[in-house]
Amino acid sequence: MLRALDRSASQIARAPGGVVRHNDVVRVLALVLATVLLQSSQDSATPPPEPFDEWRQDLMEEARARGFSEALIREALANVEPLPRVIQNDRSQAELVVGFERYLRSRVTPRAVRRGRDAAKQHGSILARIENKYSVQRRFILAIWGIET
Repeated sequence: MLRALDRSASQIARAPGGVVRHNDVVRVLALVLATVLLQSSQDSATPPPEPFDEWRQDLMEEARARGFSEALIREALANVEPLPRVIQNDRSQAELVVGFERYLRSRVTPRAVRRGRDAAKQHGSILARIENKYSVQRRFILAIWGIET
C-alpha cells in the first residue's frame, strides 16, 4: 500500500508541464500519514480484557482471600457467563434512567430517613444478630429495606 502511495506521489510531482499541484501533494501526504498511523495503532493494539471476565476474576480472588476452597470457587464461578438480557435490564433500571441526583432527591426524603430510624430502633436486636452472624452492617440492610419497600 505504501508503494502505491509512493508511486502516486511521484506521478503528481511530475505532472504535465512540470507543475505540481499543492492540493494533490497535500492529499497524498495525508493518506500516507493516515496509513502509517492506522498500521502502527493496529500493530500495537491489544484487546482490553472483557469487563465480565475481569469482574469474575476479581470475585474469585476475593473468595480465595476469604478462605473459600478452590474447588467451590471453580464449581460456582468457572463457567458463569453474562446474560445479555440481564445486562440490558440492569442498564435500563428506572433508578438509573432519571439520573442519580434526581433519583436520590426523590427517594431519600426526610420521611424515608425517619422511617429508617424508626425501623432501626424497632428491629435493633435482629439487626445486631444479622451483623454478628453475616457481617452485614445494619445501615446497608436498612437502606435496601427503605428503598425496596
